Amino acid sequence: MLMGKSVSMLSSALVTAHLIADKVWQTLTGQEGIFSTLIAYCHEDAGGKMHRKDICVKRPFAKGEHVLVNGGKPLAPRWNRDPHHPRLLYSEATPSNIRLMAVTMDHKRSVVSDFDGLNMLPSFASDGNRVVYCFTQHGKSQLFCYEVNATNKRSTLRPLTHNDGNNLSPCLLDN
Repeated sequence: MLMGKSVSMLSSALVTAHLIADKVWQTLTGQEGIFSTLIAYCHEDAGGKMHRKDICVKRPFAKGEHVLVNGGKPLAPRWNRDPHHPRLLYSEATPSNIRLMAVTMDHKRSVVSDFDGLNMLPSFASDGNRVVYCFTQHGKSQLFCYEVNATNKRSTLRPLTHNDGNNLSPCLLDN
């Protein structure tokens, strides 16, 4: 029973349990449930002569994983907030810096930020037009806002912090 209604068994008890957990979470908090969501993670394979990392995605109740980024040195994947056009931003170590990359569910990769230093830890606006992320150069980590104008499709990058601190792990709220 869920909110006074009978719940039918789905393809398995595990899938049904995740659905019920999502509905209970939404009823209690007013937020969309998270128990059936797609999970992104880095998978490291140190076997053999080659040491590699992949970025994989998986549903909690699914068997197997789907590799989105095959090889390289990816780290810290973060989902955007668009359920209709899911995209992962992640950092990738290169010989000269750690750049910010994007990958779509159909494996299309693109460079988001490739400045000298560290480019990582993005946080997304709910409208999909702004991303705040950390940019570290010369030992100082600052927060920058990357914004795309929806009308003319032009992008801008502007600093949000200007201090001697380490500004890390931004969280961009709806307001």
